[in-house]
Amino acid sequence: MIFKIRHVGLKVKDLDKSIKFYRNLGFSVISRGIEHWDSGPPIGVCKLKTMGGEILELIEAVIWPENHFALTVNDLWSVDHLKILKEKKSIKYHVIYVKDLDGHWIELVQKN
Repeated sequence: MIFKIRHVGLKVKDLDKSIKFYRNLGFSVISRGIEHWDSGPPIGVCKLKTMGGEILELIEAVIWPENHFALTVNDLWSVDHLKILKEKKSIKYHVIYVKDLDGHWIELVQKN
């Protein structure tokens, strides 16, 4: 079951310029840092929030990850009919990536 849309993730060319752009639109920064995916180079990530609480994730990366939206779910394996394209596990979360019928990336997140 899907609980909510967790965030929308956008790949950007210049994280600092993009943060400034979205702050000028009224978003507020809630976190900024570096993430490491697989054996690839570090990825700059900034999460921003609207006044309504919606999250926008800005990603400065040469390769993965792609533009996507993320859903919080309570049973990742209820979607076992979908082809898992990427998977990430941490102490707090289990994340899988799938594509919809039009090729859009969807991040499915379940708390451990």
